[in-house]
Amino acid sequence: MHKYGEVFTEHEINRTLSGIIIDEMATHEILAILEKHGASVKDLSETLDIPAPEILKYVLALKRRGFVETEKISGKSPV
Repeated sequence: MHKYGEVFTEHEINRTLSGIIIDEMATHEILAILEKHGASVKDLSETLDIPAPEILKYVLALKRRGFVETEKISGKSPV
């Protein structure tokens, strides 16, 4: 039960936790690659088989937290 008195079902809790785990795994996979060498969003997307817009979301979150730096954007879109 949360502060508004609603009860979460086991399915809702499991779905939320699964999403968190998937995000954390993707983040760690991205960091592992970037520790070895630079890579574009497109390269990361192809290597990890994750859609480029999702990779961009993870990279921008890592940048906000100070874990990665971006060098350049080629063209009009990074994806």
